[in-house]
Amino acid sequence: MRLYRRAGTGNTWTEITAGLTKTATYIEVSGLTSFSEFAFGGDVDNPLPVELVNFQAKVKSRSALLSWETKTEVDNSGFEVERMDKDGDWKKVAFIEGHGTSNSTKYYSFEDKKLSSGKHSYRLKQIDNDGTVSYSEVLDVSIDLPAEFALSQNYPNPFNPSTKVDYQLAADSRVTIELYGITGERVAVLVNQEQEAGYYTMMIDSYTHRMASGIYIYRMIATDAAGKNFVATKKLSLLK
Repeated sequence: MRLYRRAGTGNTWTEITAGLTKTATYIEVSGLTSFSEFAFGGDVDNPLPVELVNFQAKVKSRSALLSWETKTEVDNSGFEVERMDKDGDWKKVAFIEGHGTSNSTKYYSFEDKKLSSGKHSYRLKQIDNDGTVSYSEVLDVSIDLPAEFALSQNYPNPFNPSTKVDYQLAADSRVTIELYGITGERVAVLVNQEQEAGYYTMMIDSYTHRMASGIYIYRMIATDAAGKNFVATKKLSLLK
């Protein structure tokens, strides 16, 4: 059996078996669709790799479903799932713990929910326990525009102190969403602007609107370019 020691976080490994010294350097090759190989032990000519295979991205409604496999893993801390933002920067959206060291196939998955319409790009950042990183290829998914107008029930409900409401626009529209007390008095104007077709989420904060405990009504009116109105009303409950 041969033993090797790596200097820092580089790719140079030194054999220390039986007082002998032998150095080997492993080079990461960019442009591959699987993770680079890193020496761990065994024969210096056959280092065990963290080998990524079958990285896929699919769309289900407003979610991106990511899945991937590893054939082997060495000192694998895990995977950061990264999504590109509107400015072209990669942002971490999740961390999936790895299996350390393994010679058997391991399966991973992640669901990124409630995405906005348009294209979304993803990659995996594989991280070793010593901080060494490697990146996967980039995969793109596209979320279609909604086919219809809709206003969701707030969540959570009942709530305290804040709650969220999802809504969707099938066309560019003038959108007004107002909050009313159960007796009909208007408490707040939550949205009042032109908005593009797509998916939206807004928050209702009880402190901002000075809301007491009780039942409230929120109403959405969306008017498209042709003058057609979509109107929906929901109830929500605040418990303090």
